[in-house]
Amino acid sequence: MPGINEKDAEVILADDMLTIRGEKKAEHEQKDRDYHLMERSHGTFSRSLPLPFAADPSQVKAAFKNGVLTVTIQKPKEVLEKQHRIEVQTDTGAAGGPRVSRADRPAGTSSASPAEHKVTETAAE
Repeated sequence: MPGINEKDAEVILADDMLTIRGEKKAEHEQKDRDYHLMERSHGTFSRSLPLPFAADPSQVKAAFKNGVLTVTIQKPKEVLEKQHRIEVQTDTGAAGGPRVSRADRPAGTSSASPAEHKVTETAAE
């Protein structure tokens, strides 16, 4: 949020909706012998972001430093308890041996037939 003062930034949390608002004001005055120039600009913005959970307002922190707004939202325990890490299994293939991915093979070697090789590369990318 470059050009915006800390006092002109606002963070609002309502259930699972995070809203960030800001207001930018600028004034420029230039006086010379033949002219007097005065420019004023004013603009506001607002962004609303839906969160995948209802956050606890007491656990939300906002920090503003050098034009960068950092909002930290801690996930509720109920959400953390619902998350489970799934173990990724290695595909042993039809031949009984482990398949080697393109990244694991030395350069210029291929352990698969052309059709199988193409499928393996597509899946890896």
